[in-house]
Amino acid sequence: MMFRSAIVQYLNDYSDRQMEQSARYD
Repeated sequence: MMFRSAIVQYLNDYSDRQMEQSARYD
C-alpha cells in the first residue's frame, strides 16, 4: 500500500514537473 502511494506520488510529481516545463517553454 505504501509502495503504491509512493509510485502515485512520484508520478504526480513527475507530471507536475512536465507541466511546469511545458508552461515555461510555451
